[in-house]
Amino acid sequence: MQVFKKLLVSFFILLSQVIVSQDAEDLEQKEQNFFVGFGPTLEYNETFYGINGRFYYAVNEVFCFGPEISYFPYQDLGHGLEKSSIDLNINAHYIFELTEKIGVYPLSGINYTIEKERLIDDVNESENEEAFGLNYGAGIHYKFNKFFIYSEFKGVLGQLNAEFISVGAIFEFNF
Repeated sequence: MQVFKKLLVSFFILLSQVIVSQDAEDLEQKEQNFFVGFGPTLEYNETFYGINGRFYYAVNEVFCFGPEISYFPYQDLGHGLEKSSIDLNINAHYIFELTEKIGVYPLSGINYTIEKERLIDDVNESENEEAFGLNYGAGIHYKFNKFFIYSEFKGVLGQLNAEFISVGAIFEFNF
């Protein structure tokens, strides 16, 4: 767990250095871009369906980062058990624009997962498991002016390994 805390601190230090290293003149002339998105997500291991929300900040035209949350409500595992999960992520993307409308990106980041498992007949008794992990993956988006649709694969390496497919819509806001 200490290793993941050190990775988290290192990640934030690196991101702050990237932001601070930008020339102050460029920041005054450049609009600040934020992206807000949402969509359904599928977790492969348990075939869970949930919803994903994200908020990203664009450091420049190709690099963005921000928090994501995925919520999977209680779903039947069989054998009288059901499971719920919340994934909290901080991810970064480096976007390669293939055309004016299509971009692909690798994904990396950190993850914190909270899983709850309970007996269907006894909803008052449950088991919780929490763990940190590292995210990896890739995605593709298609741009319509200030609106994007995306499809993304993400994996989590850690105590609670998982793989996800997400699709959705992202809206761009400039300030």
